[in-house]
Amino acid sequence: MSFTERLQFEKRIIEWKDPVSGNLLRRPAAFIGGSGEFSPMPGYSRFWKPALSAAVEEARGSFEPKQYRENIEIAHLFYSLEELKESFEANQVVKIKIRSIDELRNVQKIHDCFDGKIKFRIDLNGYLDFDEAFELFNKIDNSDLNVEFIEQPLKSIDEMSELNRVVKDKGFDTALAIDESVANMQELVFACQKNSFDLLVLRNQHCGGVEKGIIWAQLCEQYGKTCVVSTLMETEIGVRSGIKLAKAIPNLFGACGLFPYAEAV
Repeated sequence: MSFTERLQFEKRIIEWKDPVSGNLLRRPAAFIGGSGEFSPMPGYSRFWKPALSAAVEEARGSFEPKQYRENIEIAHLFYSLEELKESFEANQVVKIKIRSIDELRNVQKIHDCFDGKIKFRIDLNGYLDFDEAFELFNKIDNSDLNVEFIEQPLKSIDEMSELNRVVKDKGFDTALAIDESVANMQELVFACQKNSFDLLVLRNQHCGGVEKGIIWAQLCEQYGKTCVVSTLMETEIGVRSGIKLAKAIPNLFGACGLFPYAEAV
């Protein structure tokens, strides 16, 4: 009997709170061998194969990479001002999802509430067009907001490349991050060659496991780019894999989005 045949698959449903609507959402998941989590987001079928590879890699437990650090800082998703007030620490890194430039007003309100002692990461999930994305960079550059990076404001690698060129020509300081535009090594090479980003949002389930994630990070390093490691709203099992990856790459950027936002129900 092969290793794959001996693997134990536990089918479950996991539940998490959507950071945009605040609603509780559910999706199917599988836990493989007790240590691998397969829980790709619905609608992103091109990530299912690497997500399964990542879960099987963890279930095998045979890959233990070199560690560049013992601890990592955690960046948290923003849900509500009330929740943030309960756990706030000075200079905390908070990721907030918005879908339009108008919602930048909400980011400013949060900034003002904490007297500017807060750092932001703004994720658009590809909701803007080019002119809106440029305007967003312009508004942030001319504000007192401390924004570490803007994540995936446009959908395609080519659009991101042109945006990165324009904002660099204008001398804007805010970094540009890429996420769901890259689903495999070929796309990552293309994005690096096109200079479509400053940093890559690296997810264990998207790249196919820790070992492949390290290779992705090494490629980024060759092009002078950094990586921030995050999860897919996973359970503690998936987060453990993300932490292993974050500790194993030399070009890690700041805090990581590695918090168990989901739980099996």
